[in-house]
Amino acid sequence: MINLLPRISKSKYILIFSDFSRNVYSKKKFERMLINSKDMIKSIIKKNYTIVIPTYNFNFPDDKVTSSSPKHITSGYFAKYLLKNFKFKRTNKPMYNYAVLGKKSKSILSLKQSTAWGENSIISYLSKQNAIGIGINIDIENFGWVAIHCAEEKFKVPYRYYKKFKGINLDNKKKVFEKMFVRNLNKRLTTNSNKLYKKLAPKIKKINRTNYRIYIINMNDAYKECCMFLSKNLYSLSISEKI
Repeated sequence: MINLLPRISKSKYILIFSDFSRNVYSKKKFERMLINSKDMIKSIIKKNYTIVIPTYNFNFPDDKVTSSSPKHITSGYFAKYLLKNFKFKRTNKPMYNYAVLGKKSKSILSLKQSTAWGENSIISYLSKQNAIGIGINIDIENFGWVAIHCAEEKFKVPYRYYKKFKGINLDNKKKVFEKMFVRNLNKRLTTNSNKLYKKLAPKIKKINRTNYRIYIINMNDAYKECCMFLSKNLYSLSISEKI
């Protein structure tokens, strides 16, 4: 897989998503998957890539607390596992938080992140840097690589609006907040990532592993396709929400 990466992009940034909750695995198979993933990270590090992993905390709007503790990561066990095995640094925002490891970590950690998906957000920066997106066991047909939300914010789609979520970081007892371009629930519209997938499919590389797949893409391809859709129709990446 490592030899494939330069063909996707010359960028030295890699953003890794995962979703092991989609399948039921035996304990032995799951442990093997984690070990294989750890070996993959080691190989990536040896090639001088900077690795970024989502450590999102989607409980923050309700709980109003966050910290660097794994218990405040809701984006899957994979991130928690890697944090135990590698010396990642963490970004500061309470919801769209990321773990970063590698030579270019400072460029990620220094981003202002005025909003979760705006011009100076981590996901926007990585997209514009042609970062390599890796999706492990994700639902590829309904996955927007988060870049879809960057485009929605850039074009100020009418079914979203800005909202600020406030709370406390338990590590230092300081107040924290995150501004997001959230869905207006009254509009009853949700993001349609499947439409994006159909357009991106020819550019997505697939690697089969026992019991799961790995998908690889240039993040800028995803972002540009989203922008192309929305430049023609602000509702082109939305769909009526099922009641």
